[in-house]
This record gives sequence, C-alpha cells and structure tokens, in this order.
Amino acid sequence: MFIKEYSEMFLCLFTYCLFHFMFVYRYKNVFIIKYNLMISDNNEEEIEVLLNDCYGGWRVSNKARKLYELRRTKDSNYYISKRSDPIFVQIYKELGDEFDAGEYSKTGIEKIPKKYENHYIITEYDGLESIEIDYVKYELDHLKKNIKEILENNSIDNDEKINQLKNMK
Repeated sequence: MFIKEYSEMFLCLFTYCLFHFMFVYRYKNVFIIKYNLMISDNNEEEIEVLLNDCYGGWRVSNKARKLYELRRTKDSNYYISKRSDPIFVQIYKELGDEFDAGEYSKTGIEKIPKKYENHYIITEYDGLESIEIDYVKYELDHLKKNIKEILENNSIDNDEKINQLKNMK
C-alpha cells in the first residue's frame, strides 16, 4: 500500500534520472545510453577487460581455452564467461601472443572502474572492439538499491521514508 500511494513520485524520480545529462544513440538495433561526462575517481578500484585490438575476428587459442578449462570454477563456462574474468585475464598475461588464434586477433586489456563491472558492453567495428559504459543503467541500479533500502527500513515510519525519498540525489 505504501508503494502504491507513492508510485507517481517514484515515476517522476525515475524519469528525472533517465533523462538527466545523457543522450541516446542507436547501434545495430540496440539503443546505447550514455552520459555526456564520465565521472571517475582516480583512486577507485579498476577491473581489466579483454578486447580485440585489431580489425578482424577475436579468437582465443586452444592452449588458452584448455588452461581456462583447468582453472575455472565448476559454475563458470568458457562460452558465457565475462571478458573481465580474472582467470581469463591472468591466462592472457601469461600466454601473451599465444593467447590469440589467427592473424586477425590481437588481444589487449582495457581498464574500467569496478563499479561499472555489470554495466559495460563490448562493441565492435569490423572486429576492432571498444567498451561502452551504460551509465544510465548503472545510475538506475544504484537508485533502485537506495529506494529499496529506504522502503524496507522498518525502523522509520512512512513519513520519514517519504522525506528520505524526496531528498534523494
């Protein structure tokens, strides 16, 4: 009942976050949403993401695949593994040029802030890859988490919840 009463306020807040300082463009029938500015702290933790640094198709050598199969945990799978998988990145660092299969595959590492670990997309043009951060998805996930914490906080009354929601930034 509390959520139903204040759904209009939540919708306004959601819309504000969605359209505040961002733009949308179309890439291969996928709408990529990006903020105009990337705000990042130089001291924050980063993750490493493997990308193809040349034109052509990214392919991993059989040697790298076998090493990954030996080291991976039981619940991970090579074909669905993330490019930021620490095991995968470590194998690349160990093998160097032997990591790649074929002349049109040249793996490199790009670092991104850890907070965007679940909010990046690898895009490619003729095999040359780059990282796109979906800043709006990151902000909305963060906002959703904060709203959920406020609404599930049983130590404050509904009026205080409303005040906290109104004062969110």
